[in-house]
Amino acid sequence: ARHIAPEVWATLTGATPPASVVRDSQGHLFVSGDLDFGSARALRQALDAHPGVQVVRLESRGGRVKEGLAMGALLRDRGVDTLVTTECSSACVTAFAGGARRLITAQTRLGLHSAGGAGATEKSIAEANHESDTFIAGRGVDWRVLEKGAAVANTQIWFPPPYVLLASGLATNYAHEILTVQP
Repeated sequence: ARHIAPEVWATLTGATPPASVVRDSQGHLFVSGDLDFGSARALRQALDAHPGVQVVRLESRGGRVKEGLAMGALLRDRGVDTLVTTECSSACVTAFAGGARRLITAQTRLGLHSAGGAGATEKSIAEANHESDTFIAGRGVDWRVLEKGAAVANTQIWFPPPYVLLASGLATNYAHEILTVQP
């Protein structure tokens, strides 16, 4: 509780806002920033406000495992595609895995590592890794890539090359028809 209470307080006071979700010029939703408390709710509200959206572009270095899981499940349930043109790491990869099609470019960097953080126990880390990896594997992703990612310390990160992302099923296609867009 002593590790979480300051973070909850920061969220309530606005010092740690959820990820930003905006509609870009091509009609896609663009999610950027840390996936802190409230990010999944912000995405749900944006999807509800724009029911015709078919692509959610993600740009985040990660955040809370539970937010990534909630976002991934929401994206899966809505049947929208996910797109990363720059970097999506940690909990963002879990959200990305929810896409019907998971689109990347040659410059995309998807970063994998173990869960962790202040106050995390071995048990909580193992549970978080298992929950996230089970969700991602359930989307057709090769367990070997997830195991390799989970073996990387939380203070480090592994960026598999695009051919590994595609061969493992973490990415399903190159984004040929969707060019890099600005929000």
